[in-house]
Amino acid sequence: MNKNELTLVLNYINILLNNDLRNCDKLIGIITTYKKQASKIKNICRKRFGKDAEKIDVGTVDKFQGQERPIIILSTVRSHTKSIGFLKNPKVIL
Repeated sequence: MNKNELTLVLNYINILLNNDLRNCDKLIGIITTYKKQASKIKNICRKRFGKDAEKIDVGTVDKFQGQERPIIILSTVRSHTKSIGFLKNPKVIL
């Protein structure tokens, strides 16, 4: 979970909902790679945007497979743990 990324996503949603997009159904899709980030975004959207939160579909990559939305926000989060193998791999420059 990344609070700064969450704040940025919420700012984008606020801008979109304040630009005459309130009348559209399931307009915004938010895709994130971690379940905890998706859960946090869903909860805050419900609190912050009330009924308009129904227009926002939040989930992990698996949930959105085969779906489409007019607007997609990709929320990337990088874990700071040292136990995930691919994060320990050195960067390769070709």
